[in-house]
Amino acid sequence: SKGQAVLDDCLFEDIDMPGAEGGVVRLEEAADVRLRGCTVRRVSVASGGLAFFAGAVPKGAVLSLDVEGCTINEVRGTASGGAVSFGRFAREVPAAVRLSGSTLRNVSS
Repeated sequence: SKGQAVLDDCLFEDIDMPGAEGGVVRLEEAADVRLRGCTVRRVSVASGGLAFFAGAVPKGAVLSLDVEGCTINEVRGTASGGAVSFGRFAREVPAAVRLSGSTLRNVSS
């Protein structure tokens, strides 16, 4: 995603994509993504069951993920990052991740 996305009261359920990165959100370039009051359950991907950070970010930009009041259950990244994965850009991507008032259960990698 590029720019800003706000997802309110959404349901993400039964997502099974063995080779995918980012079960719900994949952040590239400059992005600000907010999930509020969402339910995420039974998600299985290769990396980042909830979110995957990828790509090169323009100078001065930040990838931002804000998860507020969400229920996240049975989420897994089979290769890395049960909930969130920064992939191979772990040291290169300026990122901000905020989990506020959310419940995570059965998250595995």
